[in-house]
Amino acid sequence: MVKNSITYGPAFYEFVTNLPPQGGHCRVIPYDDVYLLPITSQELINTTFDPTAVQFEAGVQKFNLTCIYWEDEGWTDSTFSTEQPLLYYFYVQYSQNDYERQIIYFDPGATSNLVSFQVGDPNNAYAATVVIRISDIFGDYFELKYNVTSKPALTTQNVSALTTTSARLQVVMNFVSQFDDEMIKANRTADYRTLCRRVMDVTSIYNKLVWNKC
Repeated sequence: MVKNSITYGPAFYEFVTNLPPQGGHCRVIPYDDVYLLPITSQELINTTFDPTAVQFEAGVQKFNLTCIYWEDEGWTDSTFSTEQPLLYYFYVQYSQNDYERQIIYFDPGATSNLVSFQVGDPNNAYAATVVIRISDIFGDYFELKYNVTSKPALTTQNVSALTTTSARLQVVMNFVSQFDDEMIKANRTADYRTLCRRVMDVTSIYNKLVWNKC
């Protein structure tokens, strides 16, 4: 094309935009007599389990996070498939501060190992937010959030109700000792991830005790 004695030539560049994963299901599943692991795909889809209806016992009650049927187009421009590589990133946020996170799981597998919550925000009825993030190979992601309640098994009120110092120390020791076997096993098998998590579970409860009120 010529205009004002200047020759112009068109140039085109095509690029394909990426979309986040879609179409799947995820659940927070307590490990108890109702929802035993592993859970089948159909049970996962059909269950009406609502985590907001459950008060998790911090550091004690175990659960897993499971996702199925998530699809992505991967390197293609249109075809979504469950065969495309995905990353699953599960974490819990215990307060309004975004940096206060407990990373639970980060792996290509769609089901976490058995884990437990730390204590929720004591200034907000022990509330916590479970975040399930499903990412594709380009980093685009879809997030699901569940609001849960994670209360401590041992509180300042439990300790202050006792009349002697020795009794108070004993109840704290009894609480901590219930984790001994699991932590010893984790240490002997070099399962340092489990060991660190259990230490954080216990300390999240212990640190919420107000000793000057006991």
